[in-house]
Amino acid sequence: MRVGLGYHVGGPGSSMGPRVKAFGHGGYGGSLGYADPEYRLAVGFTRNLFVNPLGAPNVIDELRTALGVPGAA
Repeated sequence: MRVGLGYHVGGPGSSMGPRVKAFGHGGYGGSLGYADPEYRLAVGFTRNLFVNPLGAPNVIDELRTALGVPGAA
């Protein structure tokens, strides 16, 4: 895991995706804050049911794919 000043940074194998300029941090129950400044993309993902903690990364991957941001799954 790559970690910056209190947040996770992107890179190969990172929970923030493969883009090295991306960063963010996961929260309780699958919530997530994510940003990729190069593509002017920032997302705050929160949940009201904490059932599937793996939901936020899937949503971020789908969003990157839809917007054409490189590094999407």
